Amino acid sequence: MHTRNMGSSYVTTSPLSLARLLWFYGEDSLWERALAPSPRAVADLAPLFGELRLDGARLHLLRPDGPRDSYLLLPVIELLEGVARPAARTRRRPKKQLPDVLDVAEEVRWSDPQLREVSRLVDALVHGTA
Repeated sequence: MHTRNMGSSYVTTSPLSLARLLWFYGEDSLWERALAPSPRAVADLAPLFGELRLDGARLHLLRPDGPRDSYLLLPVIELLEGVARPAARTRRRPKKQLPDVLDVAEEVRWSDPQLREVSRLVDALVHGTA
């Protein structure tokens, strides 16, 4: 989910969605850990996700041959490892190989309580009530 407010941009996502992305891009040692961050930790990344999503030149400098999802991958890898680096793969793995814990229908992902909490926290940040 992408939000803009007075020149700032925010991308709201969930730990589950970040874990799925890490798995898709070959981060086998990280994807399970991505399920653990608190909604606050994910919400705190929303402005950086938004900046990188809108700043294609900056993203290209950081990851010239990276996937379109690099704006999410770079910050979450940094959150989990302490240093930003490119994902292991530049192309997604096939969805049919997705581990069961990550193979969650889209409508279930949209109703995820962690996503709702991240969204609430990002809304508070955007509207200055955080």
